[in-house]
Amino acid sequence: RNSRELQQAQQRELHVLEAEISSLTKIQQATKSGNNEAALVAWLKSSGLDNSARIWQGVSIKSGWETALEAVLGARLNAIVHSELTYKSKPPAALTIALTAPDNVSQPNKTQNTSLYHLIEKVDSNCQAVLQDWLASVFFLEDGEEVTSSRLTLSKGECLVNKAGDIYTRHSVTYLGAQSLMQGVLKRQALLEAFQRKQPNTH
Repeated sequence: RNSRELQQAQQRELHVLEAEISSLTKIQQATKSGNNEAALVAWLKSSGLDNSARIWQGVSIKSGWETALEAVLGARLNAIVHSELTYKSKPPAALTIALTAPDNVSQPNKTQNTSLYHLIEKVDSNCQAVLQDWLASVFFLEDGEEVTSSRLTLSKGECLVNKAGDIYTRHSVTYLGAQSLMQGVLKRQALLEAFQRKQPNTH
């Protein structure tokens, strides 16, 4: 009887795990297709870009800093990774194409502040150059660090971001509010991968 109860408990756990994976996969799929904007989906298909990877699929950052990276990159996290600009017409909705580049990209220069890029723990080689470009002037602010003095070290075009996703420039601050499907995409992806690793190999 005990072994049957154990088997049933394991079966229930597996069902919960499969449901979590299915739910997260649907949300991530909706993120990729921009909430199924039909015109954009059709354009991606006709341009041969419908199966291209997105930036968020090839990136993971140090735990706790996902919101900061999402705040800084915004919609660019959903950029399509592609080798060249070969399509014939402009997309019918907002879209970013991240062009792939060779692996031998130099590391961004370290300044007094530390680039958010240095917290990236995994990056697809195709996304490396574009992420270094986007994060070249973005520095992270640790919890408890003095905002005012750090802000005054910034040059024009540079910014600081904290874990909450608030962005500080020398002359402004932008506080993050919930705004789009992209919010939480990196945490969901990490969770999805963790759940998938837990799943028994059925093949």
